[in-house]
Amino acid sequence: YERLVPVDLRVGEEAEALEPAGQSPLPSPMRLGVYRIAELALGNVVKHASASECTVRCDYAAEPGELRLVIEDDGAGFDVAADEGAGLGLAMMRDYADSLGGRLAIASSPGKGTRVEAVIPFKSDRWPAGAGTGAAGPEAPSGPG
Repeated sequence: YERLVPVDLRVGEEAEALEPAGQSPLPSPMRLGVYRIAELALGNVVKHASASECTVRCDYAAEPGELRLVIEDDGAGFDVAADEGAGLGLAMMRDYADSLGGRLAIASSPGKGTRVEAVIPFKSDRWPAGAGTGAAGPEAPSGPG
């Protein structure tokens, strides 16, 4: 995506500390779901936003135990209420967040850019302790490619 729109990637210290030496404590379904949300949001930036820049932030808050992914652009924006249910990508992002026990918020208005925020709970019965090596969790919806 960086060849098409400048992307600024910011990873909070807490999120960066989650993956020492390549060993992620995040369950495989959670990693896949968060990746797919980012992939779909960045795809929308490229296809629809005409943005001059985009920021991707990933933060982890130990309390209350949430992973937060925010993708913001300075592009064309859109009327969220008018587009509700119209875009497959937006629906898929919501499905991924829901399947992980999280929530997705989309804030946008014409001419003002778009902000996609996914908040996924990390401390949950869904993710048993030590589940980072692909332990059971909800299946993320299958997405493109």
